[in-house]
Order: sequence, then C-alpha cells, then structure tokens
Amino acid sequence: MMRRAMRLMTWMWLFVAVAVQASPEQSQGLRVLSASPTGAIEQSSDANEIRVIFSEPMVPLGRVPANPSVPWATITPAVKGAFRWSGSTVLVFTPDPATPLANSTRYTMTIAATATSASGQTLGTPYSFSFTTPTVKITSAMYYRKNGTVNSPAVILMRFNQPVRSADILAHLTVRQAPHEWEPPTLSDEGKKRLAAADPTALQKFNAKVAAVKAVASSTTAFPVRAAADWDKKLAPASPDLVVIETTAAPPAEAHLALTLDARVPAPGGNQTPGQPQQTVVELEHAFMSPTLTCTSACSPSDMNALEFRAPVAAAALGKALTIRDVTSVTRETPVAKSSKPVSPPTDATTMLNIEDAGYDRQPPATTWVLRLDPTLTAADGQTLGYPWLDVVENYREDAFVSFGDGHGVWETGGGSQLPFYARNFQTVTQWLQKLTPADLMPRIRALQEKDFRLTPAGAGTTRRLTARTDAIQSHGLDISSVLTNGTGLAWVAVKPGQTLTKAKPISTDPRSTVVQVTNLGITVK
Repeated sequence: MMRRAMRLMTWMWLFVAVAVQASPEQSQGLRVLSASPTGAIEQSSDANEIRVIFSEPMVPLGRVPANPSVPWATITPAVKGAFRWSGSTVLVFTPDPATPLANSTRYTMTIAATATSASGQTLGTPYSFSFTTPTVKITSAMYYRKNGTVNSPAVILMRFNQPVRSADILAHLTVRQAPHEWEPPTLSDEGKKRLAAADPTALQKFNAKVAAVKAVASSTTAFPVRAAADWDKKLAPASPDLVVIETTAAPPAEAHLALTLDARVPAPGGNQTPGQPQQTVVELEHAFMSPTLTCTSACSPSDMNALEFRAPVAAAALGKALTIRDVTSVTRETPVAKSSKPVSPPTDATTMLNIEDAGYDRQPPATTWVLRLDPTLTAADGQTLGYPWLDVVENYREDAFVSFGDGHGVWETGGGSQLPFYARNFQTVTQWLQKLTPADLMPRIRALQEKDFRLTPAGAGTTRRLTARTDAIQSHGLDISSVLTNGTGLAWVAVKPGQTLTKAKPISTDPRSTVVQVTNLGITVK
C-alpha cells in the first residue's frame, strides 16, 4: 500500500510540472493579436505603416533582421515597399513613398497559414484584413457671380480630397436650394408712422419684399448646372482636385445652394466609392434690405452710428439716395443740407456707412433727425431696395466725463498751486484733497492698487459747482496750496462727478466710474 501511494504521488507531481510548463500561448498556438489599419481611412497618411502584431516572438531577440524577407505576407493589389520588425512580435510594412497607395482602393493583407514563429509554432489558418484608402470627398466650395451681379449665374468652385473628373462629378451631383432661417428687418414704430403718412404704399412694398425673400429662404428649387467653360483662374487656378460648375440660370439672392454628391461617385484612382451621400451648402449673398442703425435713441454724437446694410453699398450711391430732415422742433421741420466740406468717402463698397460718408456733417448734440432712403438705392451687386425707408435718430448731449488727463503722476511746484482736471457736461463734482507725508506715499499707492484705483480719501469731500459750457471739454483748477509747505508737499487728490447737463450721459456704464481719477497723486516737489 505504501509503494502504491508513493507511485500515485509521483504521477501527481509529474502532472503538475507538465501543467506549469505549458504556457497559455503554447496551448493556443501562434495567433495574430491585431492588425491595422482596417476599414475606411480618412487620410492616406493613416496607411503610412501597415502593422501586424503576433502572439509570440517571430524572430529571435538580438537577431532581428534589418531587411527581412517575409514570403508568407502578401498585399493585394501589390504595393511596393519594405517589411521590418519592430521588436520580435510586430511586423511593419512601409509603402514606398515614391509610389504611394492609390486613392479609392481597397487593400487586403494576408498572412499565410505557413507563418512560423521563432519557437516553430505555425499560424495554421490564414489571417486577412482590409482597409480602403480615402474615397472622393468634397473639402470646400465657394462661389462668385459670373458677371458680378445677382442677375447672373453663380460660378461654383468645388475642391476635393483627390484628383477627380469633372464629368464624373456632374453625373453624380444635384444642386438644390436648402431652406434656412431668415430674419427680416424691422421698421421702428416712428418709421412706420412717418412712412404711412408720406407714402401709403410704402409699407405694402416693404411687406411684399419681405414675403418674397422668405419664399426664397424656404424654397427647395433645383438648379441645373453645367461645367464652366471658363472661370476666374486668379481666384482658383486649374487643378486636378478642382471642379468648376455654373448654374444655367441666376439663383436669387439669399438662396442657399445644397451641393449633394450621391454614394456612387467614382474616382480615377480606384474603384471604391464613398458608400453614402455627402453634402455641402454654398450660401449666396444676402438679399438687399433696409439697414439697421447702430443707435436711434439717447445716442452719443461722438459715436459713428453706422447704417448697417446686408449687402455692400458704395458711399456715392448712399449719398444719392439719402435725405435728412431736422425734426428737433415738433413745430418746424427743416431739410438738412449736405456738408460744404465733405470728407473723403470709402472707395470700396461696404456694409457699414454713416451720414458723413454720404456727404453730410455729423449730427449735432441734442438734435433729432429723420433719415430717409429712396427705393432706388442700389447695392454694389445690382440689387435695389425697392421700397422707401426711414428712421429717427435722437442725439443726446456729448457724453459727460471727468478726468485728470494722464492719470496719477507728478505735479511740480513750477506749475503753480492749481492742479488742473478736465470735465465735459458735468455741472457738479465732489473733490477731495488730503495731505500726505513721505512715509504715507507707498502705503497709499499700494492701497489704491488693491482697490483698482477706486478709492477716495476719508470724509464727505467738498461739493463744487462747475461753470460748464455745453458739450465743451474744459479745464478746471483744484487748489492744492493747503498742502504746500515752503513750496513742497505731497497730496492725494480725487474727484467724483455729480449732476450732468440735461440728456448728457456718463461716458461709461461701469458702476465704478462714479469715482473718476482717484489714481491721481498730485505730488509737488521743490
């Protein structure tokens, strides 16, 4: 019994030893763990290296061949290139840069069943994987009008990710208007009222044009196209990846043209097609409508107050179509004459112009003007407004401000005992003047910095009434003689604005602007 038990234990130990020596890889045999690339690749560079990773070393470590021959690995269609080993388990194929992979082509790499590892294991079953190089795709599209005006066909320049044939693209392309959101212009209540009084048909014409443009924006009309016989080659020189087409009729302004290629568009470089349709949208010029004014009420006379158009307009065209009336007095409206010293208008058409570009002087403060555009106003692309437009602009006084000019700094005794500050359209201010010792100077500067220079000396300050001239920038003196001793002294000065002239606004809406130029350290030196 004892010998039998010993023999049984010996067999058990032998079984355990054999089990420990058998690794999982050896029990499963040689395998391909992964391979890349696979499927459709977005760019050719994704296939600059074709990799296969095996489950165990295929070449002995320390003896990896520099230029291996791999008869059991093939690529279809055939590709020029070279194999190499990255370590002992990763096989890499690099295509020859002189003969890159063809576009729109499906490549298949096959690892034969005879592939043998360094330990003698064979693959046993062939392994294959495939990838497809980039198929035809639109990368960009732009347009221009054939004759530069909206009543001419649209020339469309399409760029692709690879060389294509114009006939192939046209055979698989449809062009159709794409519906899109469109926000119509609005007329102010005062503008509507005045328009209705001056021309009963004005609002009808405005509403009719709005309806017409809305119809364009919601349309799905198809537009036949053809290959362009010629185009602006300075804009787009001829190239294998460029296709130029033109509409056979003039699409309307505000149209969006959807260019749709079907899933079967071919390429000269290979037989693979995209497999799904693709679309890009070309947005044509905006419909020419009435402008938007930057400001219509409580406006600052110093601001540009531009008329913002939806299509470029030449300054000369605006000058012919724009008339202005001064309606500041409700009992007496007067026409505004053009300037006797006109400024040089912009030489190019633009979407932003003001009345000075049209030959008028700047609208004065505290006035109300009515601006009117004639229906004949024509944009640079040939579109006409088609209805009269007007709006009312109410100017306030010039913006009110108080300032020490350059800010905090040094005021030398040679300048006298009156420290100047500047103000416009403020009738009252509160001022502070505090004497400092040399030891106080740096702590005070640090305190001002920590409070973003919005700090005043202690106390209520002194309220002062200014002799303000309307809309004029004036210099006011602040007496600092009380801080001078034998002609020298240090002072901390602050001024806070108070009451403005009627219809004058502070120059900033920043709530901190209630304290102006507390940064000033009026320092006098001998």
